[in-house]
Amino acid sequence: MPLKNKILSFIVGLTALTSISCKQSGKTQLKPTKINRAFIHEGNLQLNSKGEQKSHEFFIEIADDDYQRATGLMDRQSMKDNQGMLFIFPTERPLNFYMKNTYIGLDLIFANDKAEIIHIHKYAKPLDLSSISSVFPAMYVFEVNAGLTDQLNIEIGDDFSFNYLDEK
Repeated sequence: MPLKNKILSFIVGLTALTSISCKQSGKTQLKPTKINRAFIHEGNLQLNSKGEQKSHEFFIEIADDDYQRATGLMDRQSMKDNQGMLFIFPTERPLNFYMKNTYIGLDLIFANDKAEIIHIHKYAKPLDLSSISSVFPAMYVFEVNAGLTDQLNIEIGDDFSFNYLDEK
């Protein structure tokens, strides 16, 4: 038997043994599962639509530390239309987001330090890793279900106010 065939036979045999030993030891490759984190009502936000002379009330989850801002709405399967997540940054600065591990479409509402809306990114696609920019320096980002800013006629120049349920 030529050396080339011996090496090939050895590799095939080794692969078979490895496969058998993994099955016997119970080591199997598991598919990652989606974790559905529950909404936590931490505050309320009132969004004021100047064009419509209306306000819209939302229950909000607040992301105001590095960990919360990094995870955001990741692993969520759904969100009610009267809910959203408010990201609060220490200062105004250019902000970039993406939709990694985010399973619901979102509208991202960027606001300055006076909580005035300066940019709206509509219909962010679930699981998309493309960068979503604030365009201008922002201090707040309010995420709501995709299409809600159109439905409520939210526009640049509108503003909001919010409060924590339990002051920190």
